[in-house]
Amino acid sequence: MQTAPLRISIHLLPDFGWTVNGNPVYGPGSALQGFVRVEHAMNDSTDLHEVDQLRILFYASEALAGSKSNTHTLACFREQFFGSQHILWRRKENSEHVMGIFQHHIQDFYFTIEMPMVQYPPSMVYPGLYMTKFRLVASLERKDHSPIITSEELPLQYMPLVESRTTKDEKPVSGLEREQQQGFTLGRSIRHNNATTVITARLDSLNYVTGDQIQINLLDESNNTLDAAYRLTLSQVMNTHDGRHKSTVIAESQSCPLQLPHDMLPTVSYSKFMSIRYKLRVIVSPPLRPSSDSSSSMLRLSRALRPRSLVTFDDIPIHIGTLGYGLRMPADLKPYSMFKNLFAEESSGSVLPPIPVPRFILTDQAKDVLPVYEAYQLPTYEQECGSPF
Repeated sequence: MQTAPLRISIHLLPDFGWTVNGNPVYGPGSALQGFVRVEHAMNDSTDLHEVDQLRILFYASEALAGSKSNTHTLACFREQFFGSQHILWRRKENSEHVMGIFQHHIQDFYFTIEMPMVQYPPSMVYPGLYMTKFRLVASLERKDHSPIITSEELPLQYMPLVESRTTKDEKPVSGLEREQQQGFTLGRSIRHNNATTVITARLDSLNYVTGDQIQINLLDESNNTLDAAYRLTLSQVMNTHDGRHKSTVIAESQSCPLQLPHDMLPTVSYSKFMSIRYKLRVIVSPPLRPSSDSSSSMLRLSRALRPRSLVTFDDIPIHIGTLGYGLRMPADLKPYSMFKNLFAEESSGSVLPPIPVPRFILTDQAKDVLPVYEAYQLPTYEQECGSPF
């Protein structure tokens, strides 16, 4: 909420974190550096005389919306990961100090935040189902904090470090065969006029990095390439801990490699409230009019499929990572579920270690920063559990 003529804004420096589609992204161990800009009208210092401190808050939380049945409604589940705050500037006894600090129309207050080596779920919003949010909030306040003079919020994109295992690390899964140096294959037998035709779909891997391409080869029973049309469809499936699920098509292609989005979410299996997995569907159809020099297997396949349905390979499990091939997660990186939540009442008797939290680090530019650090618990916002979030 901004109140003229006093305004504040949060700016992140581009040299920290990494970018996806031009937007900054942060993860475990990342450093966030930026500044809070305070702007005021030179001819009006009324609001400035009321300012006692400039505070910045970095917090994150996840929430699972309540579900409804014919008999009852389940409550919303919400958990705050952390709430780290820091005082960028605090008023001294006299108002002249305020005017001295804000003597310019625009004044910047720098900050640096170091993320802990903790694996959180990625930033996401599934309207009416689940959300994970990371946010910076800056506010100019009076000593009693009420009401806040003016504040500004900036959402952050958080992405976990998820390994993309190489082929030699992959293990066979149900319905898929692992063949030495030949990737993964899945076969279908088609009977027509007492004759059996086999069509095989072969993938180089089941594990990919965001931005990769999924390529597939179609083979006949003689291991020859089939010149057949096909469609690839990749779906993202979210399963919640209370049994709900949501499936969303992420990418499709027609008779060409499937391009994975750079900003897609990775596979997630460590959240307390949900999991994210991917499944690939392959639909194959032969040419409508095979040429006279087509292979005998193609002719048999064409006859077997027409006028019936297409050949479909369903639910091929695909793992999506964020780390490049061969890169491993740091040894000290652990999921947040292995730590005690600082805000949950039931965790008071937990034997788990307390969760590490983001740290504000003093910088040379921030001469007026006071080394104040306190954990900040947010109120329970019911709107975050509603639909939409």
